[in-house]
Amino acid sequence: RWPASVVESVKDRLPAWSEPEIALVFGSHDEHFFMNHYTSLFARAAERGTCGLQCDVGAESSGYSFSTGKPIGTPSSTGWLFNYGVGLGQLVSWYHRRYPGVSFVITENGWGNASASQEAEMDVDDIERCNYYRDYLGNLSASAAKENIEVVAYFAWALLDNFEWADGFSTRFGLTYVDYATQARLPKRSAGWFRRHITGLKALPTDGRPFPPCDASDPAPSTEAILVA
Repeated sequence: RWPASVVESVKDRLPAWSEPEIALVFGSHDEHFFMNHYTSLFARAAERGTCGLQCDVGAESSGYSFSTGKPIGTPSSTGWLFNYGVGLGQLVSWYHRRYPGVSFVITENGWGNASASQEAEMDVDDIERCNYYRDYLGNLSASAAKENIEVVAYFAWALLDNFEWADGFSTRFGLTYVDYATQARLPKRSAGWFRRHITGLKALPTDGRPFPPCDASDPAPSTEAILVA
């Protein structure tokens, strides 16, 4: 059955469940909660209009405070992505309290930006990506340790720069720089940080301490590109 809150919001636009469908779905959940998470937004109540999906929630949201105009975290060039690592830990904690006993798989999490040049992407802009992973994974680890939450897997988006939905090739999310003209791949500084501090982990740390910082003093990535034929 649909939750009462969904029925109240969506009303007769909801598709009906047949008895065979209910029987098929009931009891099928395997106790894993799969979630993509990239950013957090400020939200406030709003009137439910007649515009469909966008109005069903009865709220409006923004990456900028409604009262001060300040961003919730460092903004990306995408317009929708902000670095607010606390949000991931808080969201997983909320789900954990609402659905006790569920294990979590973070299926996507990452930072993208439209850099003006390869040099900017490999240096200044990638420091923000590195800090993003440090903030999000650190807060996730702290929340999991504090509330005994089981996080069984985490996937960074993305290993390589790639075609990003409406942004095409202009926004880069990769830990590895891709020269789209030659297909050469060059690991970014964030890839080195990820390899040193994250890749070898079999589980999230339980000490609640932050991960080592990522800044310009970290060893630079290799300048030898990998060419894919």
